Order: sequence, then structure tokens, then C-alpha cells
Amino acid sequence: MENIKTLEELKAFVPRYFHKLEPVRNKAIFTCKVRVYNYFDMVSVAANLLKLCALATHDDGQEVSELVHNNSIDVNRIIELALQFMPYDQAELADEMYSMLGKDATEQK
Repeated sequence: MENIKTLEELKAFVPRYFHKLEPVRNKAIFTCKVRVYNYFDMVSVAANLLKLCALATHDDGQEVSELVHNNSIDVNRIIELALQFMPYDQAELADEMYSMLGKDATEQK
């Protein structure tokens, strides 16, 4: 965190780390983009999430109901989706701030 001394310098520095969420205009909410290959992939990811939920809440937890069309679950796509939500850039900023503050500033008194 290149010798930041003022709040204005910090405000100019931080945006490169906070781009995972985009604020919705005039609202106290954010949007988060998810990368998919196409519309079918988007529907497949959503279906896999729902099937995983059905499996997790099923009494014996062994299989998705035969009533569900194509009841196999692509767990890899669900993991890929979850990885897109990981805030790596924000964690990098936290490390930068921790190193800048030093050990003395982070010790409880």
C-alpha cells in the first residue's frame, strides 16, 4: 500500500480491490456477475444447485428423485460457481492493510 497517508489516497487505492460487487443505483444492494458459457449453461448451473439442495434435504440423502429430469448432479460446476464468489482481491487488500499497520496496530490492548 504505497505510502498512503491521507483518506483521499486510500480512496484512490482501494477500488482496484473491490470490483466483485457492483452497487445498484439508489439502493443499498449490490449485484454480482457470474460467468457462464451461454444460456443453457446458466440454466444447468441453476438446475445443479437445485438438485444438490434436493439431495441434501432428501430423507436418505442418497439420490435425487426420479421425478427430476436428468437427475445427475455436476458437482464440479457448482464448485466452479462457488469459486467465482471468493473475494480474493479483498483478501489481498486485507493482507496489504495488515502489513501496513504492523504488528503493534493489530494487537489487542
